Parts: sequence; C-alpha cells; structure tokens
Amino acid sequence: MEDVRSREESGASGRVFPRGAVVGGKYEILRVIGRGGMSVVYQVNDLHLSRNWALKAVRRDGVENEALIRRGLATEIGVLKRLSHPGLPRIVDVIEEADMICVVMDYLEGRTLREVVDLYGPRPQEEVAAWGIQLCGVLGYLHTRKPPIIYRDMKPGNVMLKPEGDLVLFDFGIAREMRSGGTADTVCLGTIGYAAPEQFGDKGQSDPRTDVYGLGATLYHLVTGKNPGDPPYHMVPIRQVDPALSPGLEAILLKCTRRDPAERYQNCAELLYDLENYGKLEEGFRRRLKRRVAAFSACLALAAVCFLTAGLGFRGMKAARAGDYNTRLARAGQLATASVREGIIDEAVLREYAEAIAIDPTREEAYLRVLDYTARVGETEAGLDLVCPFLDSGEGGIDKNDTLLLRVASLCFRGGSGGDTYPGDYPEAAACFGRVNGKRHPEAAWFEAIALALGSFSAEIDWDSVGAALASLAEYTEGQPISPDRVRNEELAASVYLAGRREFMARGIDPCAEAVMLLARAESDVEALLADLEAGAAGLDASELRRLQRQILLDMAGARASASTIGSSAGDYDKAIDCYSRLLPLADSERESRWLHFRIADLSCRGENEARARAACEDLTARCGDSADAWLLYANWLYGRGEVEEAAEMYGKAAACEDVAGAADFERLGMKLRNAGVLE
Repeated sequence: MEDVRSREESGASGRVFPRGAVVGGKYEILRVIGRGGMSVVYQVNDLHLSRNWALKAVRRDGVENEALIRRGLATEIGVLKRLSHPGLPRIVDVIEEADMICVVMDYLEGRTLREVVDLYGPRPQEEVAAWGIQLCGVLGYLHTRKPPIIYRDMKPGNVMLKPEGDLVLFDFGIAREMRSGGTADTVCLGTIGYAAPEQFGDKGQSDPRTDVYGLGATLYHLVTGKNPGDPPYHMVPIRQVDPALSPGLEAILLKCTRRDPAERYQNCAELLYDLENYGKLEEGFRRRLKRRVAAFSACLALAAVCFLTAGLGFRGMKAARAGDYNTRLARAGQLATASVREGIIDEAVLREYAEAIAIDPTREEAYLRVLDYTARVGETEAGLDLVCPFLDSGEGGIDKNDTLLLRVASLCFRGGSGGDTYPGDYPEAAACFGRVNGKRHPEAAWFEAIALALGSFSAEIDWDSVGAALASLAEYTEGQPISPDRVRNEELAASVYLAGRREFMARGIDPCAEAVMLLARAESDVEALLADLEAGAAGLDASELRRLQRQILLDMAGARASASTIGSSAGDYDKAIDCYSRLLPLADSERESRWLHFRIADLSCRGENEARARAACEDLTARCGDSADAWLLYANWLYGRGEVEEAAEMYGKAAACEDVAGAADFERLGMKLRNAGVLE
C-alpha cells in the first residue's frame, strides 16, 4: 500500500486516488463509487476498524463555481456533524490538505431510488407511499431542529435504498438553516422539476413546505416513472398516467406540489398522516356517489313492490310478502353457509337479500343479515353498498331504525377488519349516527362529533376535541349497565385511539394503553352477557355477541402489536399472538384462517423467541405454500438471523409461486441476497 502523499494521478476532476492508496494514514482506497464536478467519492476500508466508509474528496480550487461548491461542502459537513438519525449518513472524519478536503462518512450499500425506477420502472403505489412515510420522518427530523434545517434538494437520486429496505437521504450541499423573519433565499439552488417555485425567484424564503414540494415531486416520479426534471417540466395528475392509481394518492401529490406554499401541506406531520391513510382520501366521496346511484335503483324496486301490492289486494299481498320474504332469507342463509366457508362472496346471496329487502323494506332482518354476511367474507363494503341506498330512500321509516343505523354507522366508522380492506367512511358514519334517536342512545352524539372531525382533511382535524369527546364518552359508558350497546361503544372508542395513535402520542396520551383498557372492559362485559344468555336471559342475540367478541379480540391483538411498534406501555407481541391464536378456532373460512396464520407468523418473527418464530413460519408455509408472501416472510426472518443460504432457498420457493408478481418484498429481498453473494 502507498500513502496518498507519495503518489498522485491527474484527471478531469483533479487529483485521483489510486486503488490501494491510503488517505489520512488509515483509509485505504478500494474503488470509485461516484464523481461530481470537483469531487470524487470512494469506497474505503478503515485499516484501524476493519470496516468500510465512503470518502468524498473535494478540490479546493480551480473549478467553475468553486466558491459555491466549497460553501456546499461546508454546509454538508456542518449539517451532518450535529445530526443523528438512521435516515441520514454520519460524518466520522474530515481530512484537510492544501488542495483538497476529504470527508469520511457512512458507506451506503444499495441503489438510489433513481436507479431503482430506471431499472424496474414505476413502483407500486403501496411501496411509494411507504417510502414517502420514511422520508417524512427524515425531513420532519430536520425541520424540527433548532434552527430548522431545510434540505432543498429532494429527488430520487439523493435517496439510497439499502438492502434491508431502509432509506437514507444524502447530499446536503444546498441544505440551509431557516432564518426567522427572512424574506427570500439569497441563492437560487435546486434541481429543476423537483425544486419548489420559491427556490427560483423572489417568492419568499424556503421553509418546510419547500421540502414538501420536493418530496411530492419525488413520489410522483417514483409512482409514474416520469421524471419531472425532463422537458416540459410539468406534472399531470397521476391517474392521467395510470388510471389504476389511487385517487387518494393523487390528491396528496397534487397538494404537495401546489405553486403557492400556503396551499401545500404545512409540515411533514400532516403529509405523513395522509400517506398512511391515502386509501381513505377521496374514497368516501366515491362510495357515497356510488350509493346515491344505487339509491335510485332501490327506489325503483320499492315503487314496483308498491304497484304490485295495489294490484293484488292488501291482505293477500301481505301474507304473500311475508312468506316470500322469509323464503328469500332462508335461501340466502343456505347459500351463505358455503360461501362463508370458502371465504368468497357469492352474488346469489346478495341478490336474495336484496330481493327480500325490496319485498319489505321496513323489516330489519335482511339488512342486518347481509351486513353480517359480507363482513364475515371480508367484503364489508359490498354489504354497505346494498344497504345504504335503502336507508337513504327512507322507505317505510327504515331510516329511523336505531338498530340498523348503529350497525351501519359502526361499520363505516371502524372500517373492515381481519383482512377486510374496507377503509371506512367517516362522513357516512357521521350521517348515520346523526339519525339515531339521541334520547335512547346519547352516545351517538359523541360518535357523530368524532366522525365529523375525523372526516376532515388531516390538517383540519382537531385532535384535542377528539380526545375530549373520547374522555366524555368513556365516562358516560362506564356508568351504564352492561349491555351490547355498552360493549359496542367501548370497542368503537378503542378503534379511535388506534386510528389516531400517532397524534395522541404527540399529545402525551398513550393511545394503545387507553384502547387496551377499553377493550379489556368490553371483553369482560361480553363474557358476562354470554353467561347471562346461557342462563336463559331474554333479549340477547347470541350471534351479535359472538360477532362483538371476535371484533374485540381482533382489536386487542392490533392494539398490542401497534403498541410494540410505537413504544407504548401496552406493547406485547406475546399477548397479540395469543389473541390471534384464540381466534383461529373461530375462523369461518380458509381465507380468515390464512390471514390469522400470517399475523401470528409475522408477530412471532418480530419477537425474541426463535423457536416460536421458526415454528410459526413452518406452520404458515405448510398451510399457505401457494403464497409467495408466506415464503418471503420466512426468508426475510432467516436473512435477518444471518442464515442467508436458507433464506435463498425460501426465496426460490417464493419465486415459484403464481402470485409472486404481487409480492412487495420480492425484489427487495432479491437485492439483499445478491449482495450477500448467495443469489445469481
């Protein structure tokens, strides 16, 4: 090896360190990994610590824009030396020489997001949203420093995707500290297409909203594959590029990239919340529009029934209607049994229930049964799409039936569960709670207020008011006698704490602990009601109590798992796994059973019990061997333990599955295994 002082090479970028040279007496040059106008970046080996770093060598003089680039390097050093975040590289050493500054920092393995999209094309929107959430965390950290640090150069080429899936933001050459009271940036810097308008002119100084713009442009590039930095430097709504993309994600990106900063998200916390819930944005409007159209068809069906009634005579038709109604219910029930077992919705079941409702829209049985059926097959939204138009029509006063209104409101409020993808509809929930008789159900007013608040755009949600309403509701509920209504209220209140867990944590409230407390009380209540039923108590519905019991177990498992993720005192993977295990014997279908096994294996892999995790993965792949996701879960766990050859074997089994194209982790794990040298 040679010390760099004994040998130099000249090139377009000035002095170039040869392979094997030693910089600063300890950093051995391995290879060039990047070049700039006056800098070269190397992978180096620390001879003292036997680990790899990146070394950025920057010339001091003789290059166009020398002063600007030197200032950028000084900025990068100054910023990174006082920051500590897993999404940012660390500076570990600075070596200054007469004509060069060498900055030693974390060596980032992987590919930039620009390279990923260039290699593989537009990325799935779920993956892009997850990346956006990570980057919101990094930018939010920068923006909350004192003084705030504005990155100002967000783009896919400045984000490294590490083999394990984490993102790291690098290149802080044009970051700046935000000046309180400043009116304009002194230097116009940024990348065309990604830089906010205020970075190119006299429209005010850059602030956190500047980075929101850059992040929106970055996510646009990743999800569409279209570079906003290419002519004509224009971003269109993403669904003009791909109509299959989410309208919610489109709304988010449009808001991020407004020309006027006042119309954007005002901080990364607001953006993060909407990215976590992008499926809900715009979906509520689309569902309500769909139901309004369906309401017209429902009214036509009701009109036909009324016409038929007038033609046949009242008494004869009444008897015929009752018999036909019951026949439809019985037929639907028979068909539903097989459908639930298979876990696949049967249109014939929906048709029988719809025809029963059209025969007598004043009776609640068919409505409640179709809602129960669609929830059990994981298609809650289909049931609501059938029932809500009849509620909207108000025929026969069904829109004043508290039992039905509360069931619909609860489903819209909470959304689907147990693998059901229905995201919920707070405006629809608020409308239904608002119709409930407040004298009989005072809790409906609290839930209506909460649903109205949560149905607002994220920046407008008054979480303090939501918290106050929950506290009042909990106090009221605790004073009520044990009943199915009390159980439902406890479960719904717990769901609000879980839905807003990040916001509540930010306000000093432990949402998972609050949810667990409410759910524990609800579980105790429902067990007492089941005991009363077994003892012959009247007025209790066994199927409704069992439904509530299942929902409580699902919520409790989710609360325990979420608590472990956010550091809540209620976090406990073991208890979450226990809840899912208790649900296994109650699974109605193979679909539900598979979902539960996935959850048990996933949580087991996050815990510290190696034997249980391995057994859960073996059980999952034995039951769900046709699923690439099952093999990938096992492979990722093995990779994390350093068992890379075994992980490669499981990866190969995932590759052989028919559904591998939809497996989110497939390419990412493949990159890790290739870097580990166990995959071609």
